[in-house]
Amino acid sequence: MGRRPPRPAGADPDGLVTCLSCGRRFRSLGPHLYRIHQITAADYRAEHQLPAGTALMATATRNALSAGRLKAMVDDPELVGRMRASTPPLSELARRSAEARAGTDGLNAVRAARRSGALRTLPSAQQARREALDATARAAGFASMEEAIRATSNLPSRAAAARIGVGASTVKRWRRRNAT
Repeated sequence: MGRRPPRPAGADPDGLVTCLSCGRRFRSLGPHLYRIHQITAADYRAEHQLPAGTALMATATRNALSAGRLKAMVDDPELVGRMRASTPPLSELARRSAEARAGTDGLNAVRAARRSGALRTLPSAQQARREALDATARAAGFASMEEAIRATSNLPSRAAAARIGVGASTVKRWRRRNAT
């Protein structure tokens, strides 16, 4: 699995994060939000129209916790199992994430950040897909995906797809692209 993209800076220059609800400053807002304001991090982000990826913990604190968790996992091999058992199901996490995003979807700054991220990642994803298709075509005995599409042009798309080792919709898409 790839590395996660870095989160936005998680603190003011002095290493603390300011609560936008009350103005108090902390190394981590999570416990404060729960105890004092009785809200979740997702609710806080939605209330203040913050992007879903906004860090609510100082960067140094987050790094220290990460190092501590790694050491704890090495020291206690059963810890990972206990952590997984206490994590809500993926469907619940996805629902929470979607709710948090819904509160920020209309913000121009959020839309601009998502658009710039997509512009950076989309070309590399497309390149990776082309390379994977070429590798599949080579495994089927063709020099490239383009050559495989040309060589199977006399076959119906399903038969060509079976010969190349890809889906019929992929063959149709490549044929349309090469026809223009």
